[in-house]
Amino acid sequence: MTLTDGTTIKLFSITAGDIKVLSFYEPAFFEEHCPGNKDRLSIFELQALFNRYFVISSK
Repeated sequence: MTLTDGTTIKLFSITAGDIKVLSFYEPAFFEEHCPGNKDRLSIFELQALFNRYFVISSK
């Protein structure tokens, strides 16, 4: 069974030697029901940082 009805946050970490894809399915839901995962908390911090500096235009 595959769940596909929620939000996924994907982060592509690209360095000189590697590319990693970090994927977080419904992180807010899982943080509410199973709190404290350090990786999940980090993605919230990164999301806030991007939202602060990169504003999406509605044009």
